[in-house]
Amino acid sequence: MNRLTVISASVLLAFSLLAYKSSEARSSTIETRGSAVAATGLQKRMLRANSYYQAGTALFDRQEYAKALIEFDAALALAGDLESALIYRGRTLFQLGRAEESLATLDKAIALGRRNPSNGPELAWSVNLHRGHALMALFRIDDAVAAYDRSIELNSTNEARAGRANANFVKAQILIQLGDLGPARRHLEDARHDIDLVAGSAPTESVVWTLKSGIHFLSGNMQQGCRAALRACELGQCGLVKEFPECL
Repeated sequence: MNRLTVISASVLLAFSLLAYKSSEARSSTIETRGSAVAATGLQKRMLRANSYYQAGTALFDRQEYAKALIEFDAALALAGDLESALIYRGRTLFQLGRAEESLATLDKAIALGRRNPSNGPELAWSVNLHRGHALMALFRIDDAVAAYDRSIELNSTNEARAGRANANFVKAQILIQLGDLGPARRHLEDARHDIDLVAGSAPTESVVWTLKSGIHFLSGNMQQGCRAALRACELGQCGLVKEFPECL
């Protein structure tokens, strides 16, 4: 069972470095909700909030997360119901390793979205995706799967499917260690289905092949596991090949 633990650690580490660019739309301006803003003071406040928000997203894209957090906090101090800023704040906290705070912020975005259903699925799929990541970091695996499920219902992205595959893979390992082999097989099958779809549309992402190899190894399929591990190594991620030298 030692190498199962190695697989889990390798894949979870790889997944935390997932290089996908989230395809969520980013508005260049903040839209005010409801009727047109008449008060000049409110208009100015929203413009200032927009400036902080845009600065935050630019810093986030440059991976300057501590600085980005300051900008998002400033935007939210001026416009506390700005859902997109809440989502980015949650994502930033996750990148800073503050998963509990990330989840709390994203839960606020969920609550805000319920009060403003006119936002539609554009933000809802994103907040559920990033809630899934935070929940996985907190090892709340069943809750993470539910969050990814909701995200995929609204927008079936590779990132959400890879996240759900990872969650089901980890859940299967836990169940195997508990001796619940039937449920473990079902979670492995769900993980394999998702990661095969992702690998088909993102064939050059090494983390996808690392996760794919781990799923096959855990399923007892050494040949396919080795094939996926070697592909991951070709793409620069050789951790599992080193743990399974018989693949060479």
